[in-house]
Amino acid sequence: MVSITGVSAGQASHYFVKDSYYAAKEIGQWQGKGAEQLGLQGKISKEDFEKLIHGKAPDDSFETQNGGEGHNHRAGVDLTFSGPKSVSVLSEILGEDRVREAHERAVSESLHYVEKHFAQARQTENGITEKVDTDNLIITKFEHNTSRELDPQLHTHTVIMNMTQRDDGEWRAMSNEKLFEHKMLIGQIYRNEFAVNLRELGYSIQSDHKGLFEIQGIDQKILDHFSQRSEQIDAKIRELKESGVCQNASDQKLREIATLGSRVAKQDVDLNIVRERWTERLQEQGYTKEQLQQSIEQVSEQSRQVELNRTESKMNEYDVVRQNL
Repeated sequence: MVSITGVSAGQASHYFVKDSYYAAKEIGQWQGKGAEQLGLQGKISKEDFEKLIHGKAPDDSFETQNGGEGHNHRAGVDLTFSGPKSVSVLSEILGEDRVREAHERAVSESLHYVEKHFAQARQTENGITEKVDTDNLIITKFEHNTSRELDPQLHTHTVIMNMTQRDDGEWRAMSNEKLFEHKMLIGQIYRNEFAVNLRELGYSIQSDHKGLFEIQGIDQKILDHFSQRSEQIDAKIRELKESGVCQNASDQKLREIATLGSRVAKQDVDLNIVRERWTERLQEQGYTKEQLQQSIEQVSEQSRQVELNRTESKMNEYDVVRQNL
């Protein structure tokens, strides 16, 4: 899934802190043509990051026009890409690095699409202000692997900085309306890219009518057990519905409200201890890592055989048709 929120300069600073709750893989990576234009590649330096979230160029060569209310610079937009629970179980409990890399590629491809189709700035000519496409963004990516409840949860926070370069060479605040308008599309692109990547790795995927999917071969009780955060949000949604406080809110809006209203404080823990506890919790559900890995491989192999038989059957039908021509 994908969530989107606006970010102020004050809020954005915590993305750079590698605390044990977020268990960041590393302190971020740059992406986007705007970042390339400014010579920003690879890992992110704290100095560059803090200048950009305040609307300033890393070399102090320019400062963007105010993009926030009350003369407070709006740092940018947070697009968070979260993998399905089965993916988190595979990547974080079983240590499948290829699955994590598949997620990373899906995030990068989604951001390429966002940059190509939704990057805009405002431009005024002859007293008329309009939005113009810019085709460049400055993006930071921060990958994390736990939820606030310390369940395995592979997700990537991406901060799209509030600046983009127009064709006239001027750097201006980004017009972000398209990002919010196309949130559902961005989420679908991410899921499609991720599902394709996982199938190429040989995993069997089960999708529902909403385009959501899970990797097959993992007992549902395991997914439920490691989804404490989802349970908290669902409980908050039920509470809101029963209270009638948000009776006119859509299901999507209710989920957003419930997400904010059910957050617990971050916990300062040792990730190694958390991983050991994940293994213990898995065993409490009746599985060892080896048994779970075997279950996933068996289902994937069965799916490959079914697809192979289907393909062979179609080829045989085609041969019969050709013979009768």
